[in-house]
Amino acid sequence: MNHHFSHSGFSRRKEPADAGTCARSNPVTYFLPEHGGALPPFWKNHRHDGPWLDFSTSIHPWGPSERVCEAIGGALAQVHRYPDVSAADFKRALGETLSVSESQLMVGNGATELIHLLPHLIPHGRDVLIVEPFFSEFKKAFRVHGIPVHTLVCKGETHFTPSAEDLLTCIDTNPSIGAVVLGHPNSPAGQLCPRDAFVRLARVCEEKRILLIVDESFIDFCEPEVSILPEYVRHPHLICIRSMTKFYGLPGLRLGFAVMPPNQARRLSEFQPPWSVNGLAQAAGVAAVGDRAFAEKARKFIREQTRDLFEALSALPGVEAFPSHANFILFRLVHATEPLALKLYYRLLEKGILIRNCANFEGLDASYFRASVRLPQENRMLVARLNECLEELRESEP
Repeated sequence: MNHHFSHSGFSRRKEPADAGTCARSNPVTYFLPEHGGALPPFWKNHRHDGPWLDFSTSIHPWGPSERVCEAIGGALAQVHRYPDVSAADFKRALGETLSVSESQLMVGNGATELIHLLPHLIPHGRDVLIVEPFFSEFKKAFRVHGIPVHTLVCKGETHFTPSAEDLLTCIDTNPSIGAVVLGHPNSPAGQLCPRDAFVRLARVCEEKRILLIVDESFIDFCEPEVSILPEYVRHPHLICIRSMTKFYGLPGLRLGFAVMPPNQARRLSEFQPPWSVNGLAQAAGVAAVGDRAFAEKARKFIREQTRDLFEALSALPGVEAFPSHANFILFRLVHATEPLALKLYYRLLEKGILIRNCANFEGLDASYFRASVRLPQENRMLVARLNECLEELRESEP
């Protein structure tokens, strides 16, 4: 068996509302940022000569396209007005691009806002199953609302992808499951859910009236045909979450959307604050969706750089890298102790390199790291600095 159910079996234990983050599961994670883009708390006053190279956030290194920047600039003239509360232009652009009805779309202040609205769709007395390791905000969102969370933890032997058998076993052994959540590609491993496993899961979820929530925040880095969104017409219990910030380089504006049945979109809109998506973000979203030439070029660039970074990391002694369909690589130090892995993390910080330590992902430990794909010369610098640190650690061992 290459997966395991959390809490010595398939847990039915209800977690207290303040125990929602994975960071509580291991003492070492108190010293690590919960998300990318942040330094450890005690490192923030550390002086470093020169610019930081941040490989901990998975944002396209090109940033927004010229067309998007022009749209943002044009929208500045309207900042003295309230934005369109319904984000109608952005929904219209999405609907035409994705071939979905505008009534099936919900726009949010980043995908994170939509994630934290999802608990309102879970019927009272129903639980949630999350395929781990995964983005911690899902677990946090459900636990804050007092919804019990179960986890199916995937292992490296299967590249952190779930099998249909294990998914269906989780559902069969707990009839209280009201929603299943998984990533496609997932984070931090960058793996796609196998199509056969997804189809079998979707059928069972439809039969049992279980919501199937798929996070496709990184799907734009993949070829368009791998998205599960076309399955929506066959599986009305499917909810697809998308982010506009990662591929299009807009994390500072916060923009995301979800595709779901119209009745669910209407229900969630009752809990969403008005004007949650600002005018600049809406204008950027319309331009980004329409800039297909940029998207194709940006996707090709990331695919090439991801391949090169994977090969370079795999060539380092003592490092195991996992292939990825997203714009980041998960890798681990083979046979490394927790202190040794953390020492590597801090040595890289001293050299101005920030990567994501994955100790606070369920199913991983401090020996796992995630590095995003940046520009070619920056990727080469990461590999060189990582190799230097590994050699230093080997020399320092007794």
